Amino acid sequence: MKYLLGLLILFNISDGVLTHFLITNGLAHEGNPFLVPIVGETNFLILKVVGVLLCALILWDIYRRHPGLAKVSTSCFVAFYGVIVLPLITSPSKERGRNLKRGAIALLDTHMNKFR
Repeated sequence: MKYLLGLLILFNISDGVLTHFLITNGLAHEGNPFLVPIVGETNFLILKVVGVLLCALILWDIYRRHPGLAKVSTSCFVAFYGVIVLPLITSPSKERGRNLKRGAIALLDTHMNKFR
């Protein structure tokens, strides 16, 4: 279960970073109508991180009482985010993949500098 929750957190945060990068560079648009107003802002990334950590805690709490339900639910969420994130990370175009990685690193570096 710990590995599933770790993957869920990793995929969700990766989704947030990639979405932020793609939106701010005009390469994509947000499909979730509730997030459209804040995508591209730092608050979006904060919301993604806090939201997934809260969800992971809730799923862990459910796991203690109903392990089967928690494992199935978490597996579904991991599969959902895996379908979204993995194609972006493992892009068939090597140049596109390199550009995404460079952009994600630059984005993280920029945000980390705000906290230094």
